[in-house]
Amino acid sequence: MAKPLGEKSKMIRQAIEAHPDLGNAEIAALLGGSEDRKKDRLEFKAQDVAQQKVALKKLAGDAPAKKSKGGRPRKAAPAPAREAAPAAAMEAAPTGLLALLDDVLLLAKKCGGIETLKGLVGRIAEMQGK
Repeated sequence: MAKPLGEKSKMIRQAIEAHPDLGNAEIAALLGGSEDRKKDRLEFKAQDVAQQKVALKKLAGDAPAKKSKGGRPRKAAPAPAREAAPAAAMEAAPTGLLALLDDVLLLAKKCGGIETLKGLVGRIAEMQGK
């Protein structure tokens, strides 16, 4: 929930609504020159008025959209090259047949060919059997 407006903010907003044709510095001078300011010791700056104008526009939905910096649009990042995943990642990989086939072919390429991969798989199978 938003906190309630302070006395200073309320006064600035009333002055903005009463004098929409005046600039920020003029409204600040108008508010600061009053006899009441000597009693309550409120000081008004042009920046205070500007902040309240922005807040009022934001409440009304009239706030200007942020401008882009211009220039060329950014290029999309290139897709990373697909590499063989380590054993832990292979377990979590999707079990689609085409993805699995791609992984096996990539592993065969890294091993030096299908025949070398077959030999390695045969040796692993022998070790598992013992």
